[in-house]
Amino acid sequence: MTETLPALGILCGGFSRRMGADKAAAILGGETLLLRTVRRLSQRCSRVLVSTRLDGPGAAQAVQMGWDVVHDSDPGGGPLQAMLALLEQCPDGVLVVPVDMPFLPESCASVLAAAPSSAACAGYLAGEIVEPLPLLLRAAALPQLCALVAAGERRAGAWRQWSTAFAVDFSVAHPNSDWRIGLGGVNDPESLRLAQARVAAQA
Repeated sequence: MTETLPALGILCGGFSRRMGADKAAAILGGETLLLRTVRRLSQRCSRVLVSTRLDGPGAAQAVQMGWDVVHDSDPGGGPLQAMLALLEQCPDGVLVVPVDMPFLPESCASVLAAAPSSAACAGYLAGEIVEPLPLLLRAAALPQLCALVAAGERRAGAWRQWSTAFAVDFSVAHPNSDWRIGLGGVNDPESLRLAQARVAAQA
């Protein structure tokens, strides 16, 4: 684990069109996806920030809980712009997590923060694919993020082309977790139903 823990930055500024309602407010195990994400991951982080739209339920929840809110300057600008805004607020590093990954291992922050200091960012290798998120971003990534956003890039996974990126093998770092579950997203009613059944079975 690094001496300075990263902040936790949660992406919940999307329009959740496949879900049909805001994902941040979806209920799983008696709590919203946003609350669950913060509860499970924030103990490993020094600060909590929520990237969201001005009118999103995520903003209201964040204010109520006393977390920092980073409003999207361009709600249609995509996740990469939100990631840049979060890093600008957290020069010591930020773990960027989408609000729809409710089964990420609780040690995610410390595992990714243990990446070599030469790495501007660190994400997970799952099977044969490097996943776009979650992602640990460090200050060294700021110029590259700025350049991508200025060029009109929107995709969260654009960082994978950087020579300073580092990939952590999920299965090695979390031998007791299935990456298909840990990195799985809850982004439509069916995946939410399956997640609710998984939580109920674990109770």
